[in-house]
Amino acid sequence: KLDILESLLKDKIADRWYDIDEASAYLHLSRSTIYRRIKTGEIKASKKAGKLLFKRSDLDNFLK
Repeated sequence: KLDILESLLKDKIADRWYDIDEASAYLHLSRSTIYRRIKTGEIKASKKAGKLLFKRSDLDNFLK
């Protein structure tokens, strides 16, 4: 049961959404660098409610 719970928690963390400031801190990149990487398609972003949002799993993929 503990394995299942750990798996669910990891999935929940991977599905967390970050705004531009949180993504910048997480990636250790400036906002302008993140905007450039979005333009080149290196970082996936979603524009919901008028602001950029980044899925944690997409940020992790960028770091790989």
